[in-house]
Amino acid sequence: MGLKTKVFKNTVFQIAGRSLTILISLLTTAVLTRTLGVETFGDYVFITSIVLLFVGLTDFGTITIGVREASVSLEKKEKIFGSVLSLRIIISLFIFIAFNLLIYFLPQFAGLREPSLIASFVILFLILRTTMQAVLQVFLRLDLASFLEVIASLLALLFIGSFLLLGIKINLFWLMIFWSVSALASGIAGLYYVKKLISFKLNFNKDDLFKIFKQASPLGVYLLVYAVYDRGIDSFFLKTFVNSEAVGFYGLAYKIHGNLIFGAAFLMNSLFPIISALKNDEERLKLIFKKAFSVLFFFGLLSLFLGTLFAPLIIRIISGAKFVLSVNILRILLFATFFSFLNHLNGYLLISLNEQKKLLVFSLFSLILNLVLNTIFIPRYSFWAAAAVTVLTEGLIFVLTSVYLKRKYQLTISGQELKNNLFLFLKKRKSFFDF
Repeated sequence: MGLKTKVFKNTVFQIAGRSLTILISLLTTAVLTRTLGVETFGDYVFITSIVLLFVGLTDFGTITIGVREASVSLEKKEKIFGSVLSLRIIISLFIFIAFNLLIYFLPQFAGLREPSLIASFVILFLILRTTMQAVLQVFLRLDLASFLEVIASLLALLFIGSFLLLGIKINLFWLMIFWSVSALASGIAGLYYVKKLISFKLNFNKDDLFKIFKQASPLGVYLLVYAVYDRGIDSFFLKTFVNSEAVGFYGLAYKIHGNLIFGAAFLMNSLFPIISALKNDEERLKLIFKKAFSVLFFFGLLSLFLGTLFAPLIIRIISGAKFVLSVNILRILLFATFFSFLNHLNGYLLISLNEQKKLLVFSLFSLILNLVLNTIFIPRYSFWAAAAVTVLTEGLIFVLTSVYLKRKYQLTISGQELKNNLFLFLKKRKSFFDF
């Protein structure tokens, strides 16, 4: 199978798999918003957002670095992923303990400690699935990687549906059990698929672990920074300064925004191993950049336009009349969706070029601004401020990374090139990625 065909096939499979996952997720959300109510749904969003923030810590950039290194040195992939999984197990144990200490001491978790404790096991269980997905990414089997997401979402929905049919009341405790079990099951399924492609063992060699940790650290801090300003900090500030209802309204809109962003992730997941392998081929790298930018710009703009137009209908279908305030929150966040599409490209490019330290600097600057603005404005303007600050943060990162890529690597695109690429993409989608 040719390279362009693999990219196209992987992107299509990801879209199909993620579309199914989104559909299941929206069905689950529709059930939960109607069953739990705004306040309890807000608590659900708060717990899951903070847990996923800590899940990001267990990655600490090791997944992306593992994919990059394995794509360049395929003969060493068994050793690389053995080290990655081993390192993540060590990190996750510390993160698991730290999270449970926060549950005990932070007042924001008052009344939520039991379901939060159950949810903390997701921190341990997800390292297996995400590591297996990274292996599948190197082998360009993103169809299987996407299927693991479907398994997890479908299992959670089936658990919820079973309880409803049996007349058992659904509460946060049971929801966190469903989430934990689904995460573990999808990880086991991922291990089953990977065993057919590669055989690797845990590798606790200190030198190998330190090498990966050293390379991943700047990226790991960046991913943490991104996770904080992306969702975790919003939910935390809203829970602290406003109430659970505010988290619920904002969380629903943000869930839709977050699902839309996966469109950019699909394409970049397919391209990242290729970009990493071709990082020294200047001409082909520029070609990939221009074509990927054109596609992401088009779909980002399409998401902004259609999302703004149909926001009232989307919110009404998913949650009913109780979440009407989420409509305009979503409309604001859609501008962040547009910038996030393009930031996926710039971020992956900087990582493939071994510029994760520079990416970290840009992100830290944006995080500081995000924290200051959230601290000032969320107590006054609640979720409106949270949404506006998210847009500003994404826009700032896009400007900073774009300027750097243009100055150092001459990675830029003119208006005419963008126009020509969009026309070519709409006319010949499959052959568009012939580079």
